[in-house]
Amino acid sequence: MINKRFIKEDYWFKLKIQFSLVVIVAILIGFLLIIGIISLLEPFVNNKLSPIIEENDQQLTAIENELFQLVHEQDIYIVDNRVPEIEQIFEKHPRYKFEYITFLNTDVEELNKSSVTGEITVRSYANMKLSVKNGSVIVGVTIPEVLRISAIVIVCAILFFLLILLLIVGYYVGRKTRYLQRMASKLEMMAGGDLDIRVPIKGHDEMTQLAWHINQMAASLKEMIQKEKRADHTQKQLITNISHDLRTPLTAIQGYLSLIENMDPGLEGDQIKKYIQLVYRKSEGVSHLVEQLFDYVLLSNHQMEFKQILAEPSLLWHQLFADSEGIVASKNIEVQYQLNTVGQKLLVDTNQLKRVTENLMQNLKKYGRADSKVTIEGLPVKGGYELKIINEAEGKLEDYGQDFLNMYFTTDRISGKSAGLGLAICKEIIEQHKGTFGIKIEGNLFITSISIPFIEEVRAIESND
Repeated sequence: MINKRFIKEDYWFKLKIQFSLVVIVAILIGFLLIIGIISLLEPFVNNKLSPIIEENDQQLTAIENELFQLVHEQDIYIVDNRVPEIEQIFEKHPRYKFEYITFLNTDVEELNKSSVTGEITVRSYANMKLSVKNGSVIVGVTIPEVLRISAIVIVCAILFFLLILLLIVGYYVGRKTRYLQRMASKLEMMAGGDLDIRVPIKGHDEMTQLAWHINQMAASLKEMIQKEKRADHTQKQLITNISHDLRTPLTAIQGYLSLIENMDPGLEGDQIKKYIQLVYRKSEGVSHLVEQLFDYVLLSNHQMEFKQILAEPSLLWHQLFADSEGIVASKNIEVQYQLNTVGQKLLVDTNQLKRVTENLMQNLKKYGRADSKVTIEGLPVKGGYELKIINEAEGKLEDYGQDFLNMYFTTDRISGKSAGLGLAICKEIIEQHKGTFGIKIEGNLFITSISIPFIEEVRAIESND
């Protein structure tokens, strides 16, 4: 999947480069066509203008003949101080483009396609030869000459434009190529197992998006590997701890059965009955542990069926905990409710949530302090309803923290009792309701928090998935 995405992005990048080159070639061909058209039109323009020029030449007055000399196919040079009058004469001759230059105390001699610097600058034209001290010069340039000069200017402009464009494209392509090389180098390091490496994010184009997705992929892979390691560690811990809790009652069962099998003929019937009752209770514990393990496997593999209904959260939790209050009655633990009513509903499986409340009450019975109070608080939070169960613990629990949420936690260090899989099952059930389950220990307070999203939030999550 990663390679396909990379290939797709690289394909679009190459396509853009190819398109840019095609545009450059098209522009160049267009300008060359314009130059060709101008060259083809030059004889046509001359042919059309020649009769007009000849007719105007015949109509020139004596004053006009004194002011300038006309040499066909060459430039016209006039030296005179009456510039406005001369301009009016030139306007009658469409074959020529004219301009005038004023000379002040500057000698210009034998100027041929060159410039004079000093107080003035003289533009150079073909066939231009004059000698003047002061006065004005009108330079007449024939239309073919104008067209030729214009074509040269256009060609130079095109070449300059193409040069700049090629430099820009070359810089852009070079920069992207270097970026791709760095990206490939980082990917090679990631493939070698270093998932802490990140591709630098530069720009705001498709390459940037590709780099961002590569970084996200590396972070996701790292997290996935860490989860697999934690799951493997938890699974090994599960096997060790369950083996311990199975071995203890099974050893006791074997011992009692051995006593019964090899019982003393003088042993009373009440003693035999006591052994049988002990064996039965131990077997019930083993059966309950196996049942918990089976349920946890079904939940973690999402193979347990959920039958969900809509329910108002405060009424739901009050009813579920009230039904389980009898579990903690033997320790004289008082349950207090502080549940805020809301108008929104939760989509829940009440039977599965009943298992959650029963497991939590069993946990209270094991670790809650006798003759104490447990507070059940409920209030709406952003997008859902949060429940907190706060009780005083019997013994010091702050050293264990989130160990209670491990898939299997044995509390031999506290009281020799096993926490079993109860809390882990609770966590799986709540998470399959799109919610969160957590434990916090503050001194001797044991705080369990449950948050389940409202129905609208659940539908939004499912639509995004």
